[in-house]
Amino acid sequence: MNTALKKHQLPLRVIIMCLMALSVVLVLALSITGGSFFARLLVLLGLREEDNAVTAFLLSGESFAMAGDKLAVASSVGAQLMDENAVLLSAESFAMDDPAVSASGALSVFYDVGGKAMCVISASGESVLCPAENRIRFADASDTGYVTVVTDAPDYRGRVTVYNASFSPVFTLDCGVSGYPINARVSPGEYLLVNCAGPAGSTLRFFSLHSETELACLDTGERLILDFDFLEDGTVAVLTEEALYLLTEKGEQRACIELEGEVLADYCFTGRNALLLLHDGLTGNSGRLLSISSRGETVGELETDRPVCSLSAKGRQILVLYPSELTLYHEDFREDISYQRVANSTLCLLAAESRALLLGRSGGELIRFCD
Repeated sequence: MNTALKKHQLPLRVIIMCLMALSVVLVLALSITGGSFFARLLVLLGLREEDNAVTAFLLSGESFAMAGDKLAVASSVGAQLMDENAVLLSAESFAMDDPAVSASGALSVFYDVGGKAMCVISASGESVLCPAENRIRFADASDTGYVTVVTDAPDYRGRVTVYNASFSPVFTLDCGVSGYPINARVSPGEYLLVNCAGPAGSTLRFFSLHSETELACLDTGERLILDFDFLEDGTVAVLTEEALYLLTEKGEQRACIELEGEVLADYCFTGRNALLLLHDGLTGNSGRLLSISSRGETVGELETDRPVCSLSAKGRQILVLYPSELTLYHEDFREDISYQRVANSTLCLLAAESRALLLGRSGGELIRFCD
């Protein structure tokens, strides 16, 4: 027997097994991240040049929000704030069973829905853990630096607490006969708006941060208020399954747009206009996208027969994620530019200066749109 040959065969087997294992890892990474991991690895190995228009990055989270031009990420193991280049700026580790995040250009609040864990991270990356005394239902971060938290409360149907940027309480509202507080936000003009649900229906209540006296109230009757938020000019957009209400932050109604039997599929209130995705109620993917101004006028309309996976808006721009394409539109739905490589992506977020974040199960891409 040739013992010299056997001595050289063992390292060869080891090399082959290592190459096979590496191939399996690369294939798994490619399938999980939709290519972002593989693309980044090729760049790091010097086998491919960096794409100046696209930056791939690894990511793990369950809830995401734009924090100005940054990205806030909440996961079961804590909070992360990534800068405008998708590089980690700040992180806090803590457990959350149902992680959620709300963010603005001033700060981000991360919280455990139904739990007590909560964390606030400022735009500069400073973080503070601030657990609640009672179970958290909802939290919101405003552009003016306020954090609004809705919690359970002994002997009441719920409590709304407003904190300043230093996380000191500045206003507390205990809700009783008015109904259960679902969510609450502080407007750009520093008015507190509280969405309450009770046996008689939904109401949106308006307060000054200096008094518990109600300033105004929108009563939608049996129409359940699904959500509300502020357009970029401060207009309050209030959504039910049947209508879109537009009001001033003091509660004066500007317009009411009836949906007239169409089914609400998605919406976005982060831009200059209110953005709605409506279906006719029949099976299939056909529907229409509506862009509605703060005065209730239709700015743009787009008929589509493709499924819409995600919507985002900022300023006069609208971003729509389809199964095989990411498209940037003007506010009237004139197409600006599109991006084709969207495999395994489930969420799109529009940032400043025609930049977008395309997020998947465990990876993401920062896209810089250019003509």
